[in-house]
Amino acid sequence: MRLLEIQDYATEPVLTEDIPDHEVPFYAILSHTWDHGHEVTHDDMVWGTGRDKTGWRKIEFCSGQTPRDGLQHFWIDTCCIDKSNHAEDHAAIRSMFAWYQNARVCYAYLTDVTSIKDLPWSKWWTRGWTLQELLAPQVVKFFNCDGRYLGDKSSLEGLIHKRTRIPLEALRGLPFKYFSVQERLSWIGDRVTTYPEDMENCLTGILGDDYARRYEAGRRQAI
Repeated sequence: MRLLEIQDYATEPVLTEDIPDHEVPFYAILSHTWDHGHEVTHDDMVWGTGRDKTGWRKIEFCSGQTPRDGLQHFWIDTCCIDKSNHAEDHAAIRSMFAWYQNARVCYAYLTDVTSIKDLPWSKWWTRGWTLQELLAPQVVKFFNCDGRYLGDKSSLEGLIHKRTRIPLEALRGLPFKYFSVQERLSWIGDRVTTYPEDMENCLTGILGDDYARRYEAGRRQAI
């Protein structure tokens, strides 16, 4: 797992080398929707480019918020995974649920939200990957497009339940085994993924490998 590290006297975060699982420090993790073609990539971080991309605002946001939460490291999928390395990309996808689950805090950064009244209509609720990003971490903090804090998963649980129909007990961290597979499938709602096969990947941590594969097989049969 690579992380972005905030170093003393450095003007911007530094991408670490791959850190062994048993040595990973406490970290924050970002949940967001992609703006394809405008996100900062792994290569951008390696070569010192990408500062003119709109996605750089997400790095600036995390660089400011992470120390406020007493942390020095954060993770963003677009630039902490070398997507040109297919083996690494595949391994990262399979590790994603655990990475979100192990984060000290998750920042849901909503670029299409200005105030709390906009929150239920954010496209963030319609993306497949953000389901596990909502449920896996213990702490999820929501921020608007300007990085202003809107509330967390606990304080906003009523709004989240109304928007997603996910039971409050699940939002509060009750283990998935206490919910039927059928009920967990219902949490998908109107969520979609860019690539259809990704729906299996983003459900694995919620359903388990076997049921996620069955869901994907059934979806393909229905097409």
